[in-house]
Amino acid sequence: MDFEQSLVSKLAQMGTAHRVLLDKSLQQIGLFAGQVNILIQLWREDGLTQADLSERLSVAPPTISKMVKSLTEAEFVKSEKSKTDGRLTLVFLTEIGRTVREDVEAVWKELEARLVADLSPGERLILMETIDKINDSLGFPEQEDN
Repeated sequence: MDFEQSLVSKLAQMGTAHRVLLDKSLQQIGLFAGQVNILIQLWREDGLTQADLSERLSVAPPTISKMVKSLTEAEFVKSEKSKTDGRLTLVFLTEIGRTVREDVEAVWKELEARLVADLSPGERLILMETIDKINDSLGFPEQEDN
């Protein structure tokens, strides 16, 4: 088997290129790729626990904790003790965290346009369906639409 020409290698290459471009674009608005995934979850449902975020993003709790801390320091989110269960800390968007959504969506649209620039509409549809099938076979949860 030629590992460098394998599908796994090609997907890893594409994933790395995507992450680099996304990080570069998001840094202009003070974010990193991993952090934006937390914001996306909070845009869907504000006031989640770090355990909720960890589960939804399939990321280890210490990693979530570190990202929430950096998002808090950058004033995108704030943490508060639950009013119903003092053992829980909830993560909420700040006004900055809510308003940065437009900037993130613009970055997303620009990156997607670049990603599929050389694909026909049919190829784009096939790519989306193929990615969904791969995610299903890997047991990775499908993300809800906003």
